[in-house]
Amino acid sequence: MRFEPLFSFYGDLANPIDLSTTPYGHRIIVEVKGVAFEGEELKGPIRPLSGAEWATVYEDHILLNVCLTFETHDRACIYVEYMGRARITEHLLKALSGGDAKAEFGETYFFTNPRMQTGDERYRWVNSAFCVAQGCASPNRVEYNVYQGVN
Repeated sequence: MRFEPLFSFYGDLANPIDLSTTPYGHRIIVEVKGVAFEGEELKGPIRPLSGAEWATVYEDHILLNVCLTFETHDRACIYVEYMGRARITEHLLKALSGGDAKAEFGETYFFTNPRMQTGDERYRWVNSAFCVAQGCASPNRVEYNVYQGVN
């Protein structure tokens, strides 16, 4: 198996809701808004009010749990969920906290495993697609390059 580019997407992040330290870790919830995705086979906006990130922050990494709804350019809806991990570095913290900093692709360990679901016949192939994504961060924004496994 090899991986080929499938699409890229970005999400603007709203002000986080900080739940502080819970019995399961430091929990933060962030609404994802102002998002678009673009690739040869998939492109369009993320539906408004359809996505959020539930993050658990530990001493050296962040566990991500994200759900979104993509709407393709031809009006098919695709449910997207992914879990992942980002290593906390000084550079990533600066990028997430504001200013001009950006943690570029490859500057820190930041990977997810997107899964997609739809009932739309035109995009039914996404239901069985195995994907990995590399992320990067800048103030109030995350970006991902998504790759699909192919034989």
